[in-house]
Amino acid sequence: MKVKIIKSTLLLKEKEQEARIAKQKAGFFARKRAEIWNIVGEKVIEKLGKEENDDKNIKNITNRKQTGQAVSKILKKLKREIKIGSSGKELDKLARQIMEEEKVKSSSLGYNGFPAAICVSLNQELTHGIPDERIFKNGDLVSIDVACNYQGYHADAALTAIVGEGDEKKQNLLKITKDSLYYVIQKIKPNITTTQDIGEMLEKYLKVRQGYYSYYPIKEYGGHGIGENLHQTPFVPNYKTVDRVEVIKEGMFICIEPLVQLGDGQITELMIPPSN
Repeated sequence: MKVKIIKSTLLLKEKEQEARIAKQKAGFFARKRAEIWNIVGEKVIEKLGKEENDDKNIKNITNRKQTGQAVSKILKKLKREIKIGSSGKELDKLARQIMEEEKVKSSSLGYNGFPAAICVSLNQELTHGIPDERIFKNGDLVSIDVACNYQGYHADAALTAIVGEGDEKKQNLLKITKDSLYYVIQKIKPNITTTQDIGEMLEKYLKVRQGYYSYYPIKEYGGHGIGENLHQTPFVPNYKTVDRVEVIKEGMFICIEPLVQLGDGQITELMIPPSN
């Protein structure tokens, strides 16, 4: 069972938060997501269709690419700092500095009251974790989620890394999650592939790789459209759905977000009460 830290205007005192998280059954989770146009650059733009060649569309593409490139750069720099002795607070501080250098703004800060520039989730925390002062230990799984905007366009990506040395179970979890993302990207056909197809491909990819370890997609959360807003339609599931099916059209920008965990697909949502 995993813990889902929900973005909320209600914040919890650090000790209370740690105590509640400690009550949850420990588990491991891996997350790997990226906007498909940011991963493969020009090839994806070509794959999803070329917009009309006018000044406005050229500017839109340029702004989107600049935002995506900034997010990619931030993730790479933060990943190097995921090491024994560091903390989520330190990563958040560094992320703010890099964002200022790149002239982009955090899309997370203030979003539904979220108090940090990035999300940092540790071990059993699924997503949207608030960076805190807990020290990273050898073998910890740390997920960082970076969302930025530039000139009105958002970009959103995340990764999970192992602190120090991780066992085979954790290493396989990260590899399977990452590979599933790239597998699906290569299968998308504009105006043919649907959101349901993406979910089905992700689910099947995990199922055929079940072995000694069991990998399960999270069904409550998934990817989404992105652009002038951080979260837009369509919803992009991690499993085959029977509803909310939309065709991935030419020129569409989406985030594919494989959320994979070991053991089972169950999660516990942790609502964060106010601090006084």
